Amino acid sequence: MILVSADSDGGLLLWLDGPANAPRRLQGHPSCIHGIAFHPSGETFLTCGQDHRVRLWRTRDGALLTTWGPFPSPLYTLVLTSDGSKFAVGAKNGRIYLGQTTDGEITHEWSHETGAILTLAFSDEGRYLLSGGEDGWVRLWDLTTGQPRRRMGGHRGPVTHVEFVGSPRRAISIGENGLSIVWDLATGQATHAHRLPGATHCGAMVGMHRVIAGNAKGQLVAWELPPSVR
Repeated sequence: MILVSADSDGGLLLWLDGPANAPRRLQGHPSCIHGIAFHPSGETFLTCGQDHRVRLWRTRDGALLTTWGPFPSPLYTLVLTSDGSKFAVGAKNGRIYLGQTTDGEITHEWSHETGAILTLAFSDEGRYLLSGGEDGWVRLWDLTTGQPRRRMGGHRGPVTHVEFVGSPRRAISIGENGLSIVWDLATGQATHAHRLPGATHCGAMVGMHRVIAGNAKGQLVAWELPPSVR
C-alpha cells in the first residue's frame, strides 16, 4: 500500500509500505497543496497547490521529476484520466486547464462564469469531464470537441464534489450545504436529491451505489442510492 498526504505548509508525507511504517517527508510546494492524483501505474503522482504549479513525482523514492507552470491562479483540484495520459486542474480564477502528462502541455482551457473550480472528475473512458465550483453550477465538458455539453443548476452554494456514477450518462454532485443531486447527463435534468447532514467538504463513491462524504463536524456520512437512480 502506498499513501501520500499533504499539509497546509506544502509538505508531503509518502508511505511506501503502508501507514504502519515511518513515512518519507518531502518538501512538495512552498505553500498549501490542494490536489494529489496517482498515475494508474502507481509509478508517479501529481500534486497542485496555492503556488500556481503542478509537480510530477516518482513514487518509489519521492524524487521530484518536473514542475509545470506557473498557471495564472492558485490551483484547487487535480484529476487524471484512467489511462494516465491527461490531467486537469481547476483554478481559483474559475478556469480549467487540460494537459498532457507526457510534457505538461496545456491542450484546452475552459471557464466557469464566476468563482473558483473546486472539484473535477473524468469519465472512465476519458471523453468527458465534470466540474463544479463556487458558482453552484455543475458542467459537463466534451473532450473530443473541446466544447461545453451541459450546464446544470440546482445547488445554492459551492459544489464540493462531482463524480460519474456507473457510466458517462449519470453523475452525482455534492454541495457545501450537504445537498446531493443525481443527474441524467443526456438531458441535464436532476433525477434525485438527498440532503446529507452538516456542511459537506469532500466526498467519494464507494462501489456503484454508496456515497461517502465528510462534513464540517468531522463526521463521515453515507447515502445509499435508491434503486430508482442506480
